[in-house]
Amino acid sequence: LGDVSRTRLGWEGNVRLTKGALRDLKFWEKFSLATRYNGRAIWRTPTTATLHCDAARDGQGRGGWGGVLDGTVPARGFWRREQQQLHITHLELLAVRYSVESFLTELRGKVVRLYEDNTGVVSFLTRYSTRSPQIMRDLRKLLYILDSNDISLQAEYIAPRTTCTRTGSRGGGTPETGSSPSGCSRSTRRASDLILWTASPRGTTAR
Repeated sequence: LGDVSRTRLGWEGNVRLTKGALRDLKFWEKFSLATRYNGRAIWRTPTTATLHCDAARDGQGRGGWGGVLDGTVPARGFWRREQQQLHITHLELLAVRYSVESFLTELRGKVVRLYEDNTGVVSFLTRYSTRSPQIMRDLRKLLYILDSNDISLQAEYIAPRTTCTRTGSRGGGTPETGSSPSGCSRSTRRASDLILWTASPRGTTAR
């Protein structure tokens, strides 16, 4: 709808809705005064949990994801073969989803401050949308998990600390894919969270 409104036709134009868009619109079809969404507070409630997430990949596509809950409890896993060629911003979003799934019991019913170093992911979680159909499918899965477990996720951008190498996994960023230093492999460390990508096989496996 936004794309159509920016053309010369404006709101008088037509748009072909995808199956995903139609599913999103069904939310409003079911909305009523009796729904649990009606009457929610306008102002954000205080944060009751913090979550740091990160994703990494080397020049051969190998790597994984990690998440730290409240600066102490870690979860981590490795990318499956079919995930290794995804854009790094897509992997960053998957890292958030896998981390939320790993800590689902602890996060249920809480307001969670997510610290994320990819601007694209912060934008997705703020606007609940992306122009990429592939990323949108995984964003819907994450939003469904959050909604089903009454989790409010508030994404906040933090700048990454980077170590540049010749065979880094990160390409240049765009407003949609997120900003990342070109040719850099990254290690992110905030407070007591340290995600090590040389994780042992006992680490949580990405699903």
